[in-house]
Amino acid sequence: GSISWDPRKRLARTEVYTRTGNSPQPDATWSAWSPAQVLADGSPVDNPDGRYAQFRVRFIGSQESGARLGSVTLRYETYNRAPVLVEDPLAEVRAVGPTARLEWKARDPDGDPLEAVLEYRTALSDGWTTQAARGTIPDGGRDAPAVQSGTVEWSTEELPEGLYDVRLAVTDEAANDPAEGRRTRGTIYRVTVDRTAPSIEVGRLPDGRFEIVLSDEVSRVKRLTLLRDGRATARVRSADGVCDSRRERFELALPQAAGAWKVRGEDLAGNAVEAVLPGE
Repeated sequence: GSISWDPRKRLARTEVYTRTGNSPQPDATWSAWSPAQVLADGSPVDNPDGRYAQFRVRFIGSQESGARLGSVTLRYETYNRAPVLVEDPLAEVRAVGPTARLEWKARDPDGDPLEAVLEYRTALSDGWTTQAARGTIPDGGRDAPAVQSGTVEWSTEELPEGLYDVRLAVTDEAANDPAEGRRTRGTIYRVTVDRTAPSIEVGRLPDGRFEIVLSDEVSRVKRLTLLRDGRATARVRSADGVCDSRRERFELALPQAAGAWKVRGEDLAGNAVEAVLPGE
């Protein structure tokens, strides 16, 4: 930084000294006073970096000179601080289909506009691939909201199905010098990429109820829904009580009501398959 001052009378020599530290009150950890600075239009501040600064002024001349300062200006530049990820959407994601739309929230202590990127790799492999952010990037600056938000779309169309390590990163690099931009990375999550719907088999039990089997090659079965004339009427519980595997069996007694009955099965990534339930 630099320091400058406005000498109201130039009949006396003016010397300005500075020191810096990281505590509100000067103590033994503060720097020594700098050598005398005499250039009123701007003298360099040669002290170590610190959160606080002090200056003192020495006038050299007779008392009759009436030396005084009209103002003192200390110019400085703060270091860029890293953004903080406030809400990581990946915390709730276990599987995705062809496209995942992720909404994030973050804040920047310097008010810089933030951008989010998605980084992924095949599970337990080396090297990360970056998926560029898409969507609106908020403005930064002094009037920036305390919390900024945006979206990242992750397209998996070209990726093999399977397990991936995925993390979200927020960065202020676009608002800073290339050597000073900061990037904050979130937790690494294990996410399944699954674009294929489960298979469905419909049969009859000896007592006349339907037996429905859902199977998925990649992610676990999430649910089975009963449809009447295209509208959901009930969620069918699996035969063992919980959908927690890639193959689930369901038993269903069809309600005594007219209509076109179907079932819709879904996997954890949201891929769905439907089957007609034939009448008697």
